[in-house]
Amino acid sequence: MNVIKPILVTGYAGYTRASTGTYFDKNKVLQTAAANTPRYNWNPETGVFEGVLIEPERTNILLNSASPAYQTRSVTTGKTYTLSFYGNGAITLTGAIGATLSGGGTPSGRRTVLTFAAAASTLTLAPFGTVTNAQLEEGAYPTSYI
Repeated sequence: MNVIKPILVTGYAGYTRASTGTYFDKNKVLQTAAANTPRYNWNPETGVFEGVLIEPERTNILLNSASPAYQTRSVTTGKTYTLSFYGNGAITLTGAIGATLSGGGTPSGRRTVLTFAAAASTLTLAPFGTVTNAQLEEGAYPTSYI
């Protein structure tokens, strides 16, 4: 049986990221990497190594997203947004979309996600229960927690 052993490769590629970035380590714990350093990411539910995390630049437009509270945010009508969070709580959305997004469970890696096209220029979010690391970003899928 042949076994391929991963090795750390340096000097072959450059990494640029203007700020810190999050990723899950091999123990399924959310970590923060310094700017301009690669993020070696493991799947937070299975613990399987997924490789170097490379994703587009995004902005989380929520306030106090680690532990979000009731808020209204401006969005652009017709643009696609993705809301995501961890925890067992829920977020009720009104304005740009009418929906309630309910949490996916207790495992730290289980993220609840809703992608939608904004039907109006304001979005009101009312979280309740356990909602952590919430993120609202423009785009059709969630990036790592910002």
